[in-house]
Amino acid sequence: MPLKSSSGWVTPGGLASLEVMNTSKSRRFPVTVSHLPVTRCQICHRTVAHQPGKASEVLTEHYQRVHPEALGLASA
Repeated sequence: MPLKSSSGWVTPGGLASLEVMNTSKSRRFPVTVSHLPVTRCQICHRTVAHQPGKASEVLTEHYQRVHPEALGLASA
C-alpha cells in the first residue's frame, strides 16, 4: 500500500505509485528546436552557436568574456 510523503505517494519499495504518476497534472508544452550554425573558438576549441551573419559578433563576445588577454584587455 502506498504511503503519503512530503513529495507525494511512495510505495513500500520506495518507488512512486503508478496512480500518482497517471494523475499528474503536468502539461506538455510545444518545444521549438532551432538549428544554428556553429563555429569554434581557436583558443579553447569550444563550439559557439550563432545566428546567420552573427559569427563575428558572437565570437568577439566569447573572446571578451573568456579570453580577454587574447584581445589585449585586462581581465575583470
